[in-house]
Amino acid sequence: MRAHVKRPEPIALIHGLTAQDFSTVENILREQEAQVLEVGCDRLHWQVGTLAGFAGFQPPQPAENVPLASAVLLFSGFSGKAVDRALDALRTTGVKIPLKAVVTATNQSWSFSALAEELEKERAAIMARKSVDNPE
Repeated sequence: MRAHVKRPEPIALIHGLTAQDFSTVENILREQEAQVLEVGCDRLHWQVGTLAGFAGFQPPQPAENVPLASAVLLFSGFSGKAVDRALDALRTTGVKIPLKAVVTATNQSWSFSALAEELEKERAAIMARKSVDNPE
């Protein structure tokens, strides 16, 4: 008999959007029956697993938060197809979210801000490679 592992309920963690863009993204994600959580500056130091509602994670002590430079969207509990559908829908709206990722077993223990910083580094490296490969 095969064990069936239940996928966690889909939740999107979002930071750094204008109210209008947040509403647009929220509508897209709610169409996929996902919860949507706006991560305020007061929770940037929280572990991603805490924000996503995973068991075993506790809210941390209050800490000073440094604002993030870019908007962030994290997908938790989404199937690969659901992520693709959400990204396709986002492209059609014109809402720009430079940092996007899926919550993994590795990054769920990171703080939201640490994960955003890592995504920013990866994005910069990709952009640098693109400029080397396609100089203007």
